[in-house]
Amino acid sequence: MADISETIKSLLDSDAGDSIKSMVSSLSSGGGKAPDADSLASIGQLKSIAENLANNHSDPRTNLLLSLKPYMHGGRRQTIDGMVKMIGAVNIIRAMGYK
Repeated sequence: MADISETIKSLLDSDAGDSIKSMVSSLSSGGGKAPDADSLASIGQLKSIAENLANNHSDPRTNLLLSLKPYMHGGRRQTIDGMVKMIGAVNIIRAMGYK
């Protein structure tokens, strides 16, 4: 799970990270002020990223790699894990709107 969060952190630029931090702090403070348009856009982007992460398990490439994993030994299992993480990272990048 830490690898996914590190990947997301590395994919988001500092502006998006700052807006997410301000959105979380405004929501957690309970100050009663409504979130601004940038915060709402960030929430929408995070929602689409989360949906893509949830749909990663239905990706046929991921299913194939994970089904082959029990028959592999040592380094090849680690390679499969790396490939599955890369597929997830590509899905996150696509969800962010990059082609």
